[in-house]
Amino acid sequence: VHPKGVWEGVKGLVEGGCPPGLVLIDDGWQSICHDDDPITDQEGINRTAAGEQMPCRLIKFEENYKFRDYESPRVVASDHKGMGAFVRDLKEEFKSIEHVYVWHALCGYWGGIRPNIPQMPES
Repeated sequence: VHPKGVWEGVKGLVEGGCPPGLVLIDDGWQSICHDDDPITDQEGINRTAAGEQMPCRLIKFEENYKFRDYESPRVVASDHKGMGAFVRDLKEEFKSIEHVYVWHALCGYWGGIRPNIPQMPES
């Protein structure tokens, strides 16, 4: 999932006469990787074959690079980047949207939280 894909999906619903009141960003916004991957949030994100993401673990609670690197074309302020800016822009453009939720596994991610990651709780 990518901000542009979410945006285009909502736009398609609105143009098709079915404006959403709620948007759920399912999987693909989190910072994940396998235990044998280097600690970057771009590694596990690119695993798209069936089952490849299941053993991935969360490496930070913040959004991954795809959403963190989003820059609002609407706001020139200190809070013009990231997931918050994307959600704000989405709700401003598509007035029917009242809520934007993100999916998150209870244990962090399918494989849990990767051990020994600075600034993450012990797992």
